[in-house]
Amino acid sequence: MYSNGIEYFIQANPVLTYIIIFAAMLIEGEGVILFASIFAWQGIISWPLLALTSIIGTICGDILWYLGGKYLQNTKFGNWLDKRYEKTGVWVCDNIVNRYATYAIISKFMYFTTRPTIFLAGWHKFEFKKFLRVTVYSTAIWAAIILGVGYFFGYTVHLIGFKKVMHKIE
Repeated sequence: MYSNGIEYFIQANPVLTYIIIFAAMLIEGEGVILFASIFAWQGIISWPLLALTSIIGTICGDILWYLGGKYLQNTKFGNWLDKRYEKTGVWVCDNIVNRYATYAIISKFMYFTTRPTIFLAGWHKFEFKKFLRVTVYSTAIWAAIILGVGYFFGYTVHLIGFKKVMHKIE
C-alpha cells in the first residue's frame, strides 16, 4: 500500500523518476537530493543510482552554465552584462577566474553562487579541460557530503514518521 501519490509515482515510474532527478540537478541540487533521500532511505530509490544521477546531472548542468557564459559574451545580453558590470570585470578575473579551483569547490556549498561562478569561468574563457577536471572533482566532494547529509535527513524523516512529514509538505 502506498502512503502518498509521490511514493506511488516513484514506484510506478522508476526510469522517469531518475530522469526528473537528472533534469532537476541541472537547475537545483541540494533540495532535490534531500527530497530524494527520503525515498532512498526507505528503499524506494536506489542510493547508488541517486548518487550517479546526481553527479552526472550536476556535471552536465555545470557544463551548460559554462557554455552559456562562453557563448553569451558577444550577444545583446552579453553586451548588457559587460556594461552593467564593467567596473567589476578585472576584479572578477583576478579573484575568481585565476583561482577558479578554490572558488568552484567553495561555491558548491554556498547557495546561489555556484551558477554565477561557473558562468564567469566560461565568460572569461577559462580553459575547458581544466574547468571539467575541477567540476568533476568539486562535484564529487559536494555529492559525497550532500548525499551523507541526505542519508541522515532520510533517517530523521524515518524517525519522525514519513506520513507526518509528507502531511506537512502537502
